[in-house]
Amino acid sequence: MKKITLIITFFAFALFANAQVIYDETFTAFPTSTDVTGIPTNGWLNWASNIGPALTDVRTVNSSALAYSDAGGLTALSGLGNSLWNDYTGVSGNNYITYKEFSSTPVETGSIYMSYLFQAIKQGGSQGEVLGITDSIHRGAMRTWIGKGNDATTYKLGLVRSSGSSADIQYIAGKSYTYGTIYFIVLKYEFATGKASLYINPGVGTTTEATAEVIDDTKGTARTSMRYLMVRNGGSNKAYYNASSVRICSSWTDAVAAFKTSLPKISTPTIGNAQTVDVESFTANWTPVSDAIGYTVYVYNGAVMCNKVEVDGQAKTNALIEGLVSNTDYTYKVQAKGDNVSKASSDLSSASAIFKTADGRLSLNPDFSDGNWGTVYESSIDEPATGSFPTFANNGFNVIKGLCSHSNKTGPNAEVHTHSIKLDKGSSGAMLILPSMKRISRVEIHAWTGTALRPFLLQELLSDGTWSTGELFTTNDVANADNIFVSTLTRSIGTKLRIINTGGGALNIGQILVESSPNAVNTPTVSNLIRANGKTIFVAELGNIDVYNLQGALVKQAKNVNQLSTNLKTGLYIVKFTNQAGQVFTNKLIFK
Repeated sequence: MKKITLIITFFAFALFANAQVIYDETFTAFPTSTDVTGIPTNGWLNWASNIGPALTDVRTVNSSALAYSDAGGLTALSGLGNSLWNDYTGVSGNNYITYKEFSSTPVETGSIYMSYLFQAIKQGGSQGEVLGITDSIHRGAMRTWIGKGNDATTYKLGLVRSSGSSADIQYIAGKSYTYGTIYFIVLKYEFATGKASLYINPGVGTTTEATAEVIDDTKGTARTSMRYLMVRNGGSNKAYYNASSVRICSSWTDAVAAFKTSLPKISTPTIGNAQTVDVESFTANWTPVSDAIGYTVYVYNGAVMCNKVEVDGQAKTNALIEGLVSNTDYTYKVQAKGDNVSKASSDLSSASAIFKTADGRLSLNPDFSDGNWGTVYESSIDEPATGSFPTFANNGFNVIKGLCSHSNKTGPNAEVHTHSIKLDKGSSGAMLILPSMKRISRVEIHAWTGTALRPFLLQELLSDGTWSTGELFTTNDVANADNIFVSTLTRSIGTKLRIINTGGGALNIGQILVESSPNAVNTPTVSNLIRANGKTIFVAELGNIDVYNLQGALVKQAKNVNQLSTNLKTGLYIVKFTNQAGQVFTNKLIFK
């Protein structure tokens, strides 16, 4: 019976191939990793530089291919032949390549696509190469890369069009991917422009090309032709993954074509109402379905899908869904997953009843002195090595790659912080994710770096589950000088923020203040209340005046006054005035 199914599968694959399909690779025969002498196996060859040392790679085939289906149950490149298993431990300085000619004549015009199914298994090195296509086995390919994520369960995806330099890898910004999950990947190269594009889980069976997740048209060397399918590892670039059903073609429709089978769909799950709804989470529940190998939960904010959670096991009936924001309406749907060999995945269930997450915090003003942030390191000698700082989740905060660091600042503009949070800039970055807020009107961050002019980002969680591009700040041009950065974000509904260290070295955060005033929706900007004459600020009543430059740094302040003279440079500034009743007003003023 298994043999009959396999024949039907390959026949089905041939049905949707056409003249624009250049090559399909199903790994029915593949060389082992010890074959470094160039002995051909079904057209595959191995090559390694510096062959002297013994290689300890494992590059072989698994008996079953990967399977993928989209939210509508359409499958792509599923159940075809075998899957490639790549386990690279490597020898420093070696390039270990397995390659195959996919076209007897080089492809030189138009666009070329490569689609395949991909499953990263576990964390490797700081980065690792995956599959690619190239014009020469002695040059880098246009290929996918994976890099370390924010924790041991996630990783980044990116691409290069040729170079393998760390600086040239173009990673997808603001997104992470989960070990063990199967992804549908499409790579595209345009010969006329030299542009390489990467797509993750594009719509199966679509005719309109999706928006690329990331593009590389500036790094490395542009290609004038493509001829070889390449699997390569080099030095410490370690990657552990399965890949299957590689398709090389010249059109988008062939790259994302639906796998036309007559597999019956399994039954659609029946769902219940959301349970244990909290500030940033809820529990989805459903009735189990026979023949399911697991379930996918899709979470929606209105019509926008903002979260997707994979659940393994036929008997599972619920899943905790996290990563939402407070005071926000959501629904969810569930799909039962088939094995795509004997049964296809179910249709999506109907949507759940609308539910609202609980209210978040109304204000936030920690100075990290409550003793719940881990060990206080009195000296840098005692701190963990760069890139290996621990992860904390304390008091509703989520600190990724951070540590608690003692500080007693005495430099220019310095404040005194007994405790601070130090965000290390390791290979996987560092961030401080704030608790979900009910509403906000203003964010104030007190920060400094040991080296001047280091950048960091303040980002907001968007309704589709991704993070915003963010507001960029740069620390003072004097090392170890405290800065006060202000963002006048105004949100009347729940929101969630994070601070990311994007510069080299460590970012120290001594205090964070988030204001969530009841009139956050309508914080007034009144030109006749805050005005300037030359470089002197006038207000209509007594109160506190704070002046910020456009980088968010506090440059002048005075308390209980109705005017403030400055000697600041000519330019545009943000002035905040707080009257004695606690009302906050802001205005942008030009100092002449």
